[in-house]
Amino acid sequence: MQPDVVHPGLKIDEKGRRYISDGEHMYAIRFDRDHRTERVYQPDNPARPGIPVRLNGEGRYVRHDEVGLKGGSPAQELARKLQTAHQNLNRAQAAQSNAQGELMALKAEIRQSANPDPGLRQRQQALQRTLDDARMTIAIEEGHVEATRREIQLTRNSTQTEIADKLKHREDGRQLEQTTLSEIGVLQTAINASNDPSATMRNDLRKLQDDLRRIQNANHALDQLVLNLNRDLHDLPHC
Repeated sequence: MQPDVVHPGLKIDEKGRRYISDGEHMYAIRFDRDHRTERVYQPDNPARPGIPVRLNGEGRYVRHDEVGLKGGSPAQELARKLQTAHQNLNRAQAAQSNAQGELMALKAEIRQSANPDPGLRQRQQALQRTLDDARMTIAIEEGHVEATRREIQLTRNSTQTEIADKLKHREDGRQLEQTTLSEIGVLQTAINASNDPSATMRNDLRKLQDDLRRIQNANHALDQLVLNLNRDLHDLPHC
């Protein structure tokens, strides 16, 4: 087991699996993408959903129950929306093609008949209405497809902008973490070198250590957010 240098409190095995500890036992965890939470799971039975956990303010993973029904990410919803629009468009186009074929055959039958049956004329009118409806549906579904494509592109642009913004904040957090670690190191060295370190020095050290935990927790949250945003970006269909 090796410490996860990016996510304090986690350990990684030789296969890249991540673990948390309660002080006595190690538990494998994985990210539940659909419900946006880490879960403790059984590697020998990965089909089971596992227990949802999250990082608390003290830097420890604790169980939580704020998990709703599986719904999928906004990107996945957009992908399904585009797929549905394409399916509706394809059905409308197929209906148009069928109506055109039947109408052409019926018109040919009417032309060849010296005394066309009135039922043929009624059938011709019904097919013409079906054809007109199919053409209208095609225009509507083409609009749905185009609108969904625009929505996907806007979502892609906004997601990319948000990722860039979070990465900037993450770099600021990395620098703040390094600065705080350096300050802790300097103060710890001074305390170790002193025969009788003052209470103020010890209090300052504890405060810096508390600050470091908060900074690391915030950095971890940013890492997870960027990971989720990149997953959403990957889920967006290319169109």
